[in-house]
Amino acid sequence: MAQSGALAARRIRCWVKLTGIYRFSTAPNFADVKPIAQTLMDKVPGQLIWGSDFPHLSFHDCVGTIQPYNMLGEWAPDNGMRKRILADNPARLFGFK
Repeated sequence: MAQSGALAARRIRCWVKLTGIYRFSTAPNFADVKPIAQTLMDKVPGQLIWGSDFPHLSFHDCVGTIQPYNMLGEWAPDNGMRKRILADNPARLFGFK
């Protein structure tokens, strides 16, 4: 069967903001999020951006800003991937020059 629409044109219109892990994680230290993040990095590395979700509103007693940011270093130990997520992809998404 032939593919149609955006899939056939390989136009990706979906972006994933790696943030808010404390909203769905059920494991200590958010260990259950790492496989999800790594799969996204493997499959759609050009569609990922980072966000802190600061000030964490309803979760301020569970998490700070530093811990989720440090998780990115564990998920993406490669400097190039982190640069892509933190700078290159957002620049492309938002049209920064």
